Amino acid sequence: MVMKLRYPYQNPVDALLNYLKVRPHDTFLINEHGLSLTYENLYKSSAKLANSLDILDVGYGDKVAVVMNNSIEAVISLFAVWMLGASAVLIDPLTISEDLDYQLGDSVPKVVITDKSVIERKIAVLSKYRVVGVGVSGQGVLSFQELLGSGSITGFRPAEVRGDDVGLIYYYAGIAGRTMQVWHTYFSLYSGPYAFGEAIGLSPKDSVLVVAQLSHILGLTGSCRPS
Repeated sequence: MVMKLRYPYQNPVDALLNYLKVRPHDTFLINEHGLSLTYENLYKSSAKLANSLDILDVGYGDKVAVVMNNSIEAVISLFAVWMLGASAVLIDPLTISEDLDYQLGDSVPKVVITDKSVIERKIAVLSKYRVVGVGVSGQGVLSFQELLGSGSITGFRPAEVRGDDVGLIYYYAGIAGRTMQVWHTYFSLYSGPYAFGEAIGLSPKDSVLVVAQLSHILGLTGSCRPS
């Protein structure tokens, strides 16, 4: 007998849109400094950043590299990319310059979103790309905060995506012996964490401590699941 699982949503953005309607003021995440985002905060911030990225000619099917430590800005960046129907290329912020150069050259992102610590260590590699920096501006780096502040949600609507569109790309060597792309479709970005949450009995009242980097191959399992 074959059982076909049914999921409430087909991608993370559809899930966020529903939570925006039914529980906008519930907390989605809290960082180590005690700063928090509600579902409403997450939607508005991501939509504003998506609007600014759209002005930078980022759109459906494009790639945006996210090279960041775990942070509120990293999660906002992911959802902004997904709202545009683009693919987020998640790269470990501690990767060595040679690997960073290879992964960016292989994925060819239209924009690289990163933070100050990465820019300070990897500016020679990053200077080849259009860079958006958290806590940094000037010297060819666009300010994340300024893009967030100038973006508008008026008239903005998230792009429609197919379930098999690629929403996330990791780089992983594993047993293959060389670093290769690993793809997650928009559907798997929702269904994978959803199934994981169901298996371990997560409920809307639970909290999840995320210590693994989101850029790890298993980093998003359960961590970006609106619950």
